[in-house]
Amino acid sequence: MLPAFHTLGGTAHAPALEGNVNKSRTQTRHRAFTLTELLMVMAIILILTAMSFPLISKGRGVAARHQAINSLKNVNSAFSMYVADSDERFAPAMYQRQDAALQMWCGAKLPDGQIDAHQTLLASYGRGKVTADPTHQAVAYMGDMSGFGYNWGFLGSDMHHTRDYSAFPNCLNPARQSDVALPSGTIAFATSSYYAAPWARGDGDVKDFGFIDPPAEWKGNPNVDFRHGGGRVVDRQTKTITMTGSAIVLFVDGHAGTMRYAEMKDDHFNPRPADDSPACSLGEPCSD
Repeated sequence: MLPAFHTLGGTAHAPALEGNVNKSRTQTRHRAFTLTELLMVMAIILILTAMSFPLISKGRGVAARHQAINSLKNVNSAFSMYVADSDERFAPAMYQRQDAALQMWCGAKLPDGQIDAHQTLLASYGRGKVTADPTHQAVAYMGDMSGFGYNWGFLGSDMHHTRDYSAFPNCLNPARQSDVALPSGTIAFATSSYYAAPWARGDGDVKDFGFIDPPAEWKGNPNVDFRHGGGRVVDRQTKTITMTGSAIVLFVDGHAGTMRYAEMKDDHFNPRPADDSPACSLGEPCSD
């Protein structure tokens, strides 16, 4: 007997045979992954993920370095306007105010010990809002939490040059631009922090510190922070500190870059002719 027909819209259609239906179902059925195959795929994904971590970390480091450089250039823009309005003289690093607050270039340390970063000498030049290095991690101490320090002893005063610290903390006679023999080689600002070493009666904290000294005054404990691409490695047994990364530095002429520990020299700080007499690091006892 012939298979039954039915019509739809006047056209005859033959129903699919049962054998064809079973064949179609068989062809569309997919083979499942085995446990071994799934484990292989997971292993490949884990390997690729592990391989990508260094690239991701490097990319973040590059981005943080660029952000820090741009932030430091913003500081320099405000600083340059200050210098232009101050008869070409650099900002004083700090001085004692009549209200007993310590006025710093980057803010004010109030009598109660609090830091007001908005009371910076550069506030009227667009520096009222702090622009910071995103890699800076420290506790409040003597800075604006930006992670940048100022060449206080040679540009923010003449104390390192004259070796007369009797007026400290009143930083007298900041340098003039004309005093800087090599603006492209003299550091104005750099990434900074201060490690309060336990062997020097410190509490072991990394402190926010808005000032930098030349290498001869570090005494094994730099206040220039070489944290980009590395950091500060402290060995309390041997009382040594190793800096493994790079510092972001801004020179007097306005250009910025990176510098490693071994590359930084005393001549990068002193705008005037150097001599062999020792200077004094900020916060350390000084003598003539």
